[in-house]
Amino acid sequence: MDGTIQQTLRDWRTYESDTQGKIAILTTIRGDRGIPGLLDGLATYVRTQDEALAEDLADRLARLQRRLDDYAALSLTEGEQFALRALNATLTDFADKLAVARHMAGRGVPTKDREFVIPLDDINADMALSLLNESWAAADARHQATLFRSLRQASDLIHALLFMVVPVLIAGTLLLTWVVWRSTRLSVEAETRRLAAQHSQTLYRDLVEGSLQGLLIHADFKPLFVNPAFARMFGFTDVPEAMALPSFLDLVAEDDQDDVSMVHGMITSGRVHTWTGRVHCVNRRGESVWVEELARPIRWRGEPAAQVTLMDVTDRVAYENDLELARSLTEQQSQEVVALAEELDVALQLAEEQKAQLHKLSVSDPLTGAFNRRHFMEQAQQERARMGRQPDYRVSVLMIDLDHFKAINDTYGHAVGDEALRVFTVLCNETLRENDVFGRLGGEEFAALLPGTGLDEARLVAERLRAGTATVQIAVGDGRHIGLTASLGVAEVTDAAEPFDAVLSRADAALYRSKAEGRDRVTMAAPPDRDGPAV
Repeated sequence: MDGTIQQTLRDWRTYESDTQGKIAILTTIRGDRGIPGLLDGLATYVRTQDEALAEDLADRLARLQRRLDDYAALSLTEGEQFALRALNATLTDFADKLAVARHMAGRGVPTKDREFVIPLDDINADMALSLLNESWAAADARHQATLFRSLRQASDLIHALLFMVVPVLIAGTLLLTWVVWRSTRLSVEAETRRLAAQHSQTLYRDLVEGSLQGLLIHADFKPLFVNPAFARMFGFTDVPEAMALPSFLDLVAEDDQDDVSMVHGMITSGRVHTWTGRVHCVNRRGESVWVEELARPIRWRGEPAAQVTLMDVTDRVAYENDLELARSLTEQQSQEVVALAEELDVALQLAEEQKAQLHKLSVSDPLTGAFNRRHFMEQAQQERARMGRQPDYRVSVLMIDLDHFKAINDTYGHAVGDEALRVFTVLCNETLRENDVFGRLGGEEFAALLPGTGLDEARLVAERLRAGTATVQIAVGDGRHIGLTASLGVAEVTDAAEPFDAVLSRADAALYRSKAEGRDRVTMAAPPDRDGPAV
């Protein structure tokens, strides 16, 4: 049962490490210096030929590639693997275009020709980033559900163990420890006496060929002689196959190789006459094998060598591990079990927090933090369903577009444009009510869903947003600032049966009338059953 608890904690720690790693990597590749900003930097370089910028882009590209490689090293679903391949293809495409741009700059090709040759509108990783995030969120939800069940079961086991088995385990542990110790002492003493009686090499060969214990004679770990028991113990088909082994160290687990190499070197040189110890090995099938080893120096055909007798104690090690687990539940260590229960409770709380963080990443726009289009449309469908259940319930929609946004990007660069989008998002979230839904539909186009709000109240909300936008000032460098204005269209959902895309189209048409009539204004959309102009 304690093994179940420890395995649950190991699973949790692995999951926690993978989750933290993925969050850190996603934050990096979706940030200002992540994949979305590469295209803007390339466009700037094509216009300016700034080699410092080109070096920065190449450095950012290398760092992003390393972050994708770090992500690929974690536990992945097929969806995440597909998204990573798409992102790697995007980085490769960007590297190719950057190389072409630098080559053309070195050849003195004019800017307009470079912009014509190098397409700057086809590097788009948004779909791959969204797929990566959604695949991760789906897999994480399934993984968390499984871990939650295991954590709760482990917690129940701990509380039961605290009051039921501790006294019995204390007595049993002491008795079993003595039995194992006594058995080990008797076994080693018997093996030592048997080996001491072997005086004749010929007689020794006759005895060991039928032995159940493995026998190895080696010089610098190259086998000189092995018996059939050794071959069986390590998964060889026969003695010749075992003799073809380049080095006995290949069968020793990596964490024991240094110690075994040092001890056997001292035995072969005669500095140590007898050595007994337990060694962790791995057979030819990759399975773990524990052996009790008795090694001593001998002369083999006139040359120094080491004789090693091996006894398979894999089952005994597993049994001793079980005893050690039982011993850990003594009364003296009961406080550690209590601490383990507390750690489980903390792990559950942390899992809930990370689940909320993952959900936020899956529904938000990476640049502005506003809800993404998919989540916005899901919320809209829920409000339409609510209208179907409550005939008097009212819902309105605002379509919002920043005026002259393309000119801001072209004049001051995409970094200023991105900052304008972020500042505008903060303003809208502060102005709207807590239950309103504000989302970025694409580019500089935003929308707000106003639950429980009729057309007149929606118009007042739109006017507050328009007036607030007009107060915004965006720094453009050298102490200069620019202002922002927004055009808005307002539509009310008058019929739950009306497709929401149609509602957005009415609000969008009103928005474009705002732009046509001079921008920085609010226009009300006509109801779906009217053909006349909006108010």
